[in-house]
Order: sequence, then C-alpha cells, then structure tokens
Amino acid sequence: MRIHFMLFIVVMMLVASCAPPAVDMVKLRQTIDAYNAASLEMWLSGAVNDSVMAYFADDVVEMPEYMPAAKGKDKARELFMTMMSSGLKFTSFELEVVDVQASGNVAYEIGAYHITGEMVDGTAPFEVRGKYITLWKQQSDGSWKITAEIGNTDNPLPSQEPPKE
Repeated sequence: MRIHFMLFIVVMMLVASCAPPAVDMVKLRQTIDAYNAASLEMWLSGAVNDSVMAYFADDVVEMPEYMPAAKGKDKARELFMTMMSSGLKFTSFELEVVDVQASGNVAYEIGAYHITGEMVDGTAPFEVRGKYITLWKQQSDGSWKITAEIGNTDNPLPSQEPPKE
C-alpha cells in the first residue's frame, strides 16, 4: 500500500511539472496597454516611432487589409510608413480590448477600434469601426512581443491612394 502511495506521489509530481508555467496576466495586460497607448500616439501623430516598434518580434507578420502581408520588423515599419503617407489623417483613435487569453508562452488579444479622420487635404471626413487580433509571444527574457497582427474594418475607409501632387 505504501509503495502505491509513493508511486502516486511521484506520478502527480511528474504531471505537475509538465504543466506550462502560469502566465502573469497583470504583466501581460500592462504590456498590451502600454503598446496600445504607444500605437495610438503613433497613428495620431502620423510618424512611426521606435517605442512602438520595440513591441514587435523580429519575425512579426502584419496582415493589413487590401495589401500583402509584411513579414519582419523592417517590413512592418515600411508598411506603417506607407499607410501613414496614404492621404489619411486620423483625428481620433480609440481601442477597446475585448479579451486577452494566454497559455504558456503565447497569448492573444482581441479588440475593437473606432477611428475618425479626414483626408490630408482637409476633405472627406470619415469614421470607421473595426476589429483586430494580436498574437503575443513571451521571449526568453520574459518580455512579450507581437508575432502577428491582423485587423479589418466594419465599413470601408476612404481611398488610401497617396495624394496627387
């Protein structure tokens, strides 16, 4: 009987050691909120900044609407710069994080956005709502980085063609 009990204890210890470590959801949520704040500032200012890019893994994949995926941090930066020079100027940008789930070293964030703006030339004001999902991965140093991101609108944006000179 004693051997069975000891065997049970050993098996339970092995099972417990195989479980992924618990995710510090407070730290993860702080990272997500800090990224979202920096991202909003970037889109409203119209300039890509290093504080936003620091949240991306080197092999990030950005998947914008109506455009090919941008693979890698440098391509993501180029994509953002292209989008910002498209002729749209955001006047307000609100994010709502709807859900965050994590297991082991991966997490996802699901949210919604509401944007208002106008064309750079001051014409064609617009309002758009949409949703997004961001995939996060915990790095070996414990930080969380974005590995993939996709969003899409509930209604179409005005033309994103660069302004004609």
